Amino acid sequence: MTVVPVGATCPGGNDGSIGISLFSGSPPYTYRWAGDSLPEQPSLDGLPGGNYSYTVTSTNGCATSGMTVVDAGIPLLLACHTSGATSGPGQSDGEISVSLTDGMAPFEVTFSGADAGAMTFQTAMGELTGLPAGDYTLVATDANGCVSEPCLTTIFDLVPMNCSAKYVITPMGQPYSVLFPLRLGEGSHLSTSSSLTETVAAPPS
Repeated sequence: MTVVPVGATCPGGNDGSIGISLFSGSPPYTYRWAGDSLPEQPSLDGLPGGNYSYTVTSTNGCATSGMTVVDAGIPLLLACHTSGATSGPGQSDGEISVSLTDGMAPFEVTFSGADAGAMTFQTAMGELTGLPAGDYTLVATDANGCVSEPCLTTIFDLVPMNCSAKYVITPMGQPYSVLFPLRLGEGSHLSTSSSLTETVAAPPS
């Protein structure tokens, strides 16, 4: 006797199956599956993932029992992160990187939030481009119809850096270095303290 289970395509799906083939014994055979709702036949389809127990009995009363497992399906995993801020407030040139694990190409990635739309990827990695700043929710669907869990990310505006300073320098003697303190504005991805060093030569004597 051979028992062949076929797993569900997606987690939560109901397209698994089981087939039993017999090569000995005295037909006809009766097939009983644990659970009142399953028909008494050698092949079952439309099954969700799970454990299935069966008993096969030949016409002379010889019985064989066993259990087989229908896999529940491998989940489609979606990862996303912001790969590029916009070039400034009001611009729509932000980017989100997308990567997928398992599932079957092509993949359709839908996004909603500050903007909405969909893009099809032929491979497991890609970029969503031309997006304004804001929060985004992404969901992927593969060729089998498996749907990922949502992935959340945020695109920020790149805040322009405006800084100016006026220094009066009177070199005396040998060349020396002048340290210019800089502070980038809050809200910028470069928000930090930094400095600029300039070498100034003394005038000729």
